[in-house]
Amino acid sequence: MLSSVTFLNINISHVGEEAFQILGKLPSLLALRIWTKGVAPNEKLIIRNRGFLYLKQFMFYSCNIEMNPLVFEAGAMQNLERFRFNLKARETRNPCRQFFLSIQQMSSLKHLLVLIDCRDAKAHEVEAKEAAIREATNHLRSHINIEINTNWTWKMVKDDDDVGIKCKEEDSMKHPREWEKDV
Repeated sequence: MLSSVTFLNINISHVGEEAFQILGKLPSLLALRIWTKGVAPNEKLIIRNRGFLYLKQFMFYSCNIEMNPLVFEAGAMQNLERFRFNLKARETRNPCRQFFLSIQQMSSLKHLLVLIDCRDAKAHEVEAKEAAIREATNHLRSHINIEINTNWTWKMVKDDDDVGIKCKEEDSMKHPREWEKDV
């Protein structure tokens, strides 16, 4: 019965490597959307080069982590074309270069969408996060379309220091199905 699952939207309170091993064994999975509160304690998520043979789209939403604990092994998700994930603007750590280097190894990747969660952030924090993402992704292959969008901009903190700094118009609120239209 699970052998015919092509699209999966799953909520996992704390995701670990075991979850990816199980999900990677679904033979017909084309699109995967994971929502999580964070990474399981004391774990670093390594997406192995086994499984996910036909996965084309992967959306990873986390409430409390940066991408630092997520790394793709060479040959992982070898047919992945679209990868979408979120980062919190208020998070003090910048995106891990190792994470973006591991994306470089995905030969089929065509579109990378990074959503910056602006809730409780000041405009200068959002701009700093966007600059850090651009810095971390400037080495990616030219055939990868990199899109950096903001969401929750109306929940930003107003600050006198931010006068004249304007956050990009929110363009990431497209329904997730629009982004997945090719599956």
